[in-house]
Amino acid sequence: MVSKTQDRLLRAYADFNNSGDLPWSLFDPAIEHDQREGLFLDGVFYGHDGLRAALGEIEAYWEDLTLEPEQFIDLGDRLLVLVRMRARVRDSHAELDAQIAHLWEFRDGRAVRWAVYGDHATAMRAVSATGPFGKSLAAA
Repeated sequence: MVSKTQDRLLRAYADFNNSGDLPWSLFDPAIEHDQREGLFLDGVFYGHDGLRAALGEIEAYWEDLTLEPEQFIDLGDRLLVLVRMRARVRDSHAELDAQIAHLWEFRDGRAVRWAVYGDHATAMRAVSATGPFGKSLAAA
């Protein structure tokens, strides 16, 4: 059974894949977007402006970027999404096909944290014992 949050995320990924934009109502105005473990960027971006800046940096180097959610793992107030990411280096034929992960945390129906991991194994390790956002998987 797909939860309301999973359904919203499925639509958000589909919107991104179709238009290259995000449904901004999904994100809390003070969203924390953590890219320190991701593939493209190294940093934490805050708020809608920070998220737009992060996406702008990615779009400067990559095109035809798609994010296809493959599996949702419910962790209580967090949701781990295992994602297949495909992209092409801008102005090139070099392509990327990677299995990444997104860890989402929601409060009052909006995403307050979105962490990106460069592979599934790193994400699973991060949420196993004491994961990001200061919570143990056992407590989820």
